[in-house]
Amino acid sequence: MATITTKSDISESSSNVFLDLGYSSEDAEILRMRADLMSEVRGWIKENGLTQAQAAEILHVSQSRISDLVRGKWEKFSLEMLIILAMRCDVGFYVCGVSEKTIGGGGCRPDQLRNRIRRPRRSRSGTEL
Repeated sequence: MATITTKSDISESSSNVFLDLGYSSEDAEILRMRADLMSEVRGWIKENGLTQAQAAEILHVSQSRISDLVRGKWEKFSLEMLIILAMRCDVGFYVCGVSEKTIGGGGCRPDQLRNRIRRPRRSRSGTEL
């Protein structure tokens, strides 16, 4: 028998799946940062048409580590390791925290809120936009 979902069964997302799954806000943000960085590094590998062996050589890790990354085994990567990999593949990113001081005092623009790790947009010549 099929289950019927009603509007009362659906709740609005917090925009962080890990928070929605019940993780504490701190853990959810770290997990989201890890997922975002892993996605960026996987995207870099795909964009450059690299084999796992080639990516491993460039990133100075074993091919099995790249296999884990490509397969999305996020639990095997610390936030620190993913930052190191992102730096090695020259994926520009910044971490932006949310606070009133940050919004008013420089730091991040309001469109960069929610502790997101974002890749700066680049022109075709490679300069940051």
